[in-house]
Amino acid sequence: MSNRRTMTRRQFLSVSALATAGAITAACGGAATPEVVEEPDVVEEPEVVEETTEETTSASGYSEAPSLAALVAAGELPPVDERLPLEPFVVGPGVRIVEEDLDWEVGQYSKEGEMLRAVTTSPTWSYPCQHALESFLNTPEHHTGPITGNLCSSWSVNDDMTEYEFTLRKGLKWSDGVPVTTEDVQFVWEDIILNEAVTPVVSTSMRAGAKADGEVMDLQIVDDFTFTVTFASPTGRFLKTMGMANLWNPSC
Repeated sequence: MSNRRTMTRRQFLSVSALATAGAITAACGGAATPEVVEEPDVVEEPEVVEETTEETTSASGYSEAPSLAALVAAGELPPVDERLPLEPFVVGPGVRIVEEDLDWEVGQYSKEGEMLRAVTTSPTWSYPCQHALESFLNTPEHHTGPITGNLCSSWSVNDDMTEYEFTLRKGLKWSDGVPVTTEDVQFVWEDIILNEAVTPVVSTSMRAGAKADGEVMDLQIVDDFTFTVTFASPTGRFLKTMGMANLWNPSC
């Protein structure tokens, strides 16, 4: 007796019909569209740069803040040696404060987002930031020792103190990169000091003998970096008024 099972005619027709229906469906619908799986974009992890507050030093020995060094490295700022004047004024021990009165040390730059205060603990007021004026000379009121140059690299006074000559420090620039020259001095003198609409009364510091009724001094431009000031009579306090003692009025 055989174990083989035989398919009846009815079963054969049923199976054939199902196979034919499947073939027709495939022919009408075409090949099945494969599912498109988009690969996620590869996100590169940003390079972690350890923030530092240490200053960097140029080839000539001058230092700058890390944030400025980063701009130099990115090509957005010239090297510090190219930004400094030809005769930079360097602050160090005993320059602003008597050396014996201060344990001098170079400070640390603050990190981005940190608040840096000076003189006062008030978060809304900082004396040096609001009154950071640069005068022609450094005088004893805000400087140790004798009068020294600031915006000026040198100066001279005649014997009777009626004529003063000043030479600007070469290489100084305004914040927009424009060089500082005696053209700026002339502008302040002619368009501000002698402009009655701006300055109704010229300060006694610019009058002969530093007197209210003294004749107003005369300004002469010698060249791009040198100018002279002449008084009608001896005016020995003029150097003091050109220094940082005159902190509250940068144009006097």
